Amino acid sequence: MALSLFITNEDYAVGDFIYLYPADNLNCVAGIETYKTTLNELGETYFKPLTMEKIVETIKSYCSEKWVEDFEDRYLDFGKIDNVS
Repeated sequence: MALSLFITNEDYAVGDFIYLYPADNLNCVAGIETYKTTLNELGETYFKPLTMEKIVETIKSYCSEKWVEDFEDRYLDFGKIDNVS
């Protein structure tokens, strides 16, 4: 999708494909490594894997709104899953 933005649409000169994932999700980590092997030898720069933890940390450095903690609690508190069983 990111490539189609700037290859087939004259409104965009560049674009990035952000792959947002939880750091401890090993399936995502493996998928990233597999996907990287499909990039050309010149090393495409539009693919940007980013952990949810890193983005929350960055947002917290600029914002102290409650929604940031709510997001972190809902999507990154994996202890809740352990407590379900």
